[in-house]
Amino acid sequence: MPSARLDEEIRKVNDQEATAVAVDYMHQAEWTGRSRGPAAIRNGRGKWYVVDPVFAEKAKQDTIAAAKFYLGCRNLLAAENCQA
Repeated sequence: MPSARLDEEIRKVNDQEATAVAVDYMHQAEWTGRSRGPAAIRNGRGKWYVVDPVFAEKAKQDTIAAAKFYLGCRNLLAAENCQA
């Protein structure tokens, strides 16, 4: 399958759906203690430190991009009737 097909599916992903998936990822990370969303990190001794807001926004945008990729792949697999 040409890579352009995957690019097309990623472009078709709804921004609101991708953001909802990204928010779910971030909440799961917070719930499991791996982070407190993209704006804080844990030092390993139970203390939380606030991260630079620019870094937090970049992490948020990266998570949304990853969600778009995931949804694009999922939609492509469904369209081609693949089992993965």
